[in-house]
Amino acid sequence: METLIKADIFFFIASAAIIVIAGLLITVLVYFIRIIKDVKHISKEVADETDAITKDISHLRTSIRAKGVVLASFSKLLHNLKGHKKRRTNIKHNND
Repeated sequence: METLIKADIFFFIASAAIIVIAGLLITVLVYFIRIIKDVKHISKEVADETDAITKDISHLRTSIRAKGVVLASFSKLLHNLKGHKKRRTNIKHNND
């Protein structure tokens, strides 16, 4: 009779432990699924932004090619306004 009581206590404790472990495992899985969903959302956002940046750069390259002369002139103007003019150096040649 005593072994039957010990067996009942063992099964009760084992059942409680399994329920606690299952609860913890379910909690961990729920958080893991949330993290995976967030990572998926973030990677989709990054992919969308990468596509947008690629389109912007493509548009910028087309615009630069179309207005290249204007941009080159503007660049030269800015360069001259900063005072970065080329200095001419006088080289004295010795004519012997």
